[in-house]
Amino acid sequence: MRSKFCMTVLLALLIALSQLVWAEEKERVTTLEPIVVVGEKVELFTGKVPEERIDELQPVDIGDLLKKDVEGLGAIRRTGLAFDPILRGLTKDRLSVLVNGGFLYGACANRMDPPTFHITPYGVAGVEVIRGPFDVTRGPGSLGGMINIKMKEPKYYEKLEFHPEIRAGFDGVSNGMKGGLTIQGGKAPFGFNLSYDYKDYDGYKDGNGKRITTDFRQSNFTAGINYFIDKNKKIGFDYMGQRAKDVFYPTLAMDSPKDNMDMVAVNMDLKNLSNTLTRLEARIYSSWVDHMMDNYSKFIYTNPTPTMKMEAPSESRTYGGKIKATLDFMDETDIGVDYYNRWWDIILKRRTLAGVRQADIRAIPDTTITDFGIFAQPKKKFGNFTLTAGARADLVNAEAKAVGATERGYFDTYYGTGTSLNLDKSETNIGCFLRGNYNIIKGVDLYAGVGRGVRTADPRERFRVLLPIPGGKWDIGNPNLKPEASLQYELGNKGKIGKFNYNLSIFHNTIDNYITQFDTGKTFSGQPVMGYKNVDATLYGGELSAGFLVTDKISLLGSASYTWGENKTENKSLPEIMPLQGRLGVRYDDISGKLWAELMGRFVASQHRYDPVVDPGITNGFSTFDLRLGWKLKGNILITAGVENLLNRYYYEHTSKNFAFNQDGYKTTDRIPEPGRNVYMNLTMSF
Repeated sequence: MRSKFCMTVLLALLIALSQLVWAEEKERVTTLEPIVVVGEKVELFTGKVPEERIDELQPVDIGDLLKKDVEGLGAIRRTGLAFDPILRGLTKDRLSVLVNGGFLYGACANRMDPPTFHITPYGVAGVEVIRGPFDVTRGPGSLGGMINIKMKEPKYYEKLEFHPEIRAGFDGVSNGMKGGLTIQGGKAPFGFNLSYDYKDYDGYKDGNGKRITTDFRQSNFTAGINYFIDKNKKIGFDYMGQRAKDVFYPTLAMDSPKDNMDMVAVNMDLKNLSNTLTRLEARIYSSWVDHMMDNYSKFIYTNPTPTMKMEAPSESRTYGGKIKATLDFMDETDIGVDYYNRWWDIILKRRTLAGVRQADIRAIPDTTITDFGIFAQPKKKFGNFTLTAGARADLVNAEAKAVGATERGYFDTYYGTGTSLNLDKSETNIGCFLRGNYNIIKGVDLYAGVGRGVRTADPRERFRVLLPIPGGKWDIGNPNLKPEASLQYELGNKGKIGKFNYNLSIFHNTIDNYITQFDTGKTFSGQPVMGYKNVDATLYGGELSAGFLVTDKISLLGSASYTWGENKTENKSLPEIMPLQGRLGVRYDDISGKLWAELMGRFVASQHRYDPVVDPGITNGFSTFDLRLGWKLKGNILITAGVENLLNRYYYEHTSKNFAFNQDGYKTTDRIPEPGRNVYMNLTMSF
């Protein structure tokens, strides 16, 4: 309550201060301000999300941002935040997430905390979604693509400058309050950037008016300092931290009373070194995640209550680095090496309701995956045709150090007694691609590519031993999994013709040794046991985004996407495949750039294809509408407001999960719905 009171006071003060600043501006001599070109507003949904768009959408986390603005990208909802992205039917570690070029992994075996959960959108300079395995310089395993999150960096200032920014806002559907402060400045040769954000949200109301227990509190910190050798050369240090408390997960057997993340990095970026070596980049990073899960809160708001008290302290550590050189060979060639070490450990502690301690189980048994990669990516222009190629080799080792008699017994039971378990496994994975771009006429390009990506099985798939809740399922990893290998073909056409622009892409992806869950046909304590195995899979589909500038102020926007996924080995659908969907909208942008408004409709078809092992079932189609607007006052005061789910629809996404317990008026056979009508407002003041 104190935090929400403070947030309310802060918002009121900001509004009052904005009026004072505006009043002062009226008394000053009026000056002409630069005209802002608004034509680029018709290029939404392409996969490049700039800082300006983040301010417009006011997302709760990065997954929420991408779901709102990248066509073809969906998300798995487990609570009020921590949206787990899905792109072209691929999710989890098949979709790499990079933060300033470094890997960040969560610590929960059930992905309460995917990488996008830990990063505040308000410390981000932009997010780029790269579809498919068409970049080998940013790490291994990108079968579906990668999400490249670029944090705000300190800027170069000739003279001493300080630029604070204060922001506050609320979301009505969740009774959610948020606020933050950023200070950027410096004087050559030093520049700095400091940022703090806080969110306090209650459970949201769905379209039927039921409040779902999805409360959370989250703080984020970012700090960066750069030493500028000159404007083209710098050495920097950056830190990101997150603290989350009392995060409730209706779709999981436990909630999270604590989730802490820290990430530090040292980087170097040297440009224009010589005629041969045009750029040299290096980065060393390390991240720590300390995540606690327990089911103590479930005794308060679920029915029936759990039959055993459980807690699971979970830890994840990642460190690594990269050196990349850009050479004046061909037209441009990137070469380099990278490395990461990922460690993960989860201990499941159990007690009966009478307080009798049960044997601990290593849900993730002290696992380590290391990857050393070497890559080269040249580019060559032949008139209007540009050819880019890339290749990388990764030496991978996966090891579990705490597989005791209990854990080994589970593996033997469900994968065969006496099976030779690969508890220390090494692989050599080769990825490559070839991509061509032909400029047909000015502003219009045709591109095509073929790429191979390889992903090693993650610790969750290899070694997890997860106990079920009543009515649930066991989940046992398979240490003998083979790495996934995809072969993807892509064809696309993008262009700007007068006031019209578009981006069309189609793809076909064949994945050998696709890792999927399956029902072992065995039970433990009367409950089914799920395992992991390799199958062959095929995915195909495409995305389209387009925009037309009707007048200098009004633009029409649209997009569509579709993915088909098939388990070829078993002749059934792949899990978590988004249905046919699209957007249609109209946008107004004042020529000065001070005022904008947007009405956007999202239309999603029903989905009858699903994997009964993973997916809850068939999903009905739905449509929703969002109204957003922004007003930039004099004195760099920005007000954004809007209504999401304008018609207060009751609906759920195909990727939504069932409730873990009976709660909030729902049963375990029900799926978690999306929020109902959300009226929100945000205020930002920059100095």
